[in-house]
Amino acid sequence: FVFKSWFNGQELNVTQSWKSVLAEFGRCWSFTTDERIYRPGYYGGLKIWVDLQQDDYELESDWAGVMIMAQQPGTLLSTQLPVYAVKPGHESLVSLRKVNFLRERVAPWARCTGEAPYYTQTRCRVECINQVVQQQCQCRRYTDSKDDDALPYCDTSITSANYECVLEILKTEGELQDACQCNLPSCIQTEYEGQISDIDFSNVFLENFDYESFNTTQEYLLDNYISVTINYDRLQYEELTETKAMTFADLLGAIGGSMGFFLGISMLSIFE
Repeated sequence: FVFKSWFNGQELNVTQSWKSVLAEFGRCWSFTTDERIYRPGYYGGLKIWVDLQQDDYELESDWAGVMIMAQQPGTLLSTQLPVYAVKPGHESLVSLRKVNFLRERVAPWARCTGEAPYYTQTRCRVECINQVVQQQCQCRRYTDSKDDDALPYCDTSITSANYECVLEILKTEGELQDACQCNLPSCIQTEYEGQISDIDFSNVFLENFDYESFNTTQEYLLDNYISVTINYDRLQYEELTETKAMTFADLLGAIGGSMGFFLGISMLSIFE
């Protein structure tokens, strides 16, 4: 799938740098690094070459391409995260902007709970639905990260009872989420906002490409090859901090100042 990969201009060992993750979409590939990015835009960050291998697809699909998600390390993959779709036969750039959320944690002003990635609304909702599946269907979904060897994985065969049970639960997913008590966001969380742009492979690139080394043809390349760069659009990030509008000390100061003002006027009136 991912057969070439670079980070900050240095080629990576694909086997060591990427790991397989089972998510609601199916099988995904995840890349995580602690290295810094020193150059924004097209010539920095992560660059990958992907071979879709459409002829090997076992399931029917109405579209061809990959879905890219950028998230805080450790965050649970979910269909509720923003997705950037990339199509084959193109050079694509996913430009990201980092946003940090620091919310007030002191009661009674607090309107948040926990910290990402250990708690997020997405993780809370997914784990809540997984728990309902365990209780009602006596099996666990393949995306259930909790180790419970006592329960088998749910059978995905259309004719199985597991399939019908899970399907009925997912049909009422909206109602379940309302009952899951996952309405509060994380007190500390990092999110990534982004946009995608793409251009066609040039005729010069297609004519000079070394098809023999890659054991492919131009037709196969246009149908299956994807080149995408994922990086920050600038070396800046946005931080949104939520604080109390007025602390207890500010309240006492405001009351004291007002009392002093009105008492001063009253004393002047008496002397007059």
